[in-house]
Amino acid sequence: SRAKEALRNLSLAQVVKLLGEYEHKKPSIRNPSGFIYKTALRWNEGNTGVEEDDPFGSVPQQPPEQRTPQQEMEIEALMNRYSLNDATRSLLRQLAHRTAVRI
Repeated sequence: SRAKEALRNLSLAQVVKLLGEYEHKKPSIRNPSGFIYKTALRWNEGNTGVEEDDPFGSVPQQPPEQRTPQQEMEIEALMNRYSLNDATRSLLRQLAHRTAVRI
């Protein structure tokens, strides 16, 4: 879809910020794909709303497949505490432990 393609052109920090905005505005959004697409498109054109230095890019990360069971449980507990939607959960599961818990 157009929204997925637009997201692929954003940095990790931008995607996380966009998903956070979506979660906050979700009750008033009538077209979720349109909201994501238009926001990502606007940010791709230079109006990012995110600091240029990516806080997640410079830290050596532990790949998700190397997480301990305790780390997996911690991430799941945090996702449950904040009632994150499936898309956000999927994104966080792809991140290294340190990055996921910092978000």
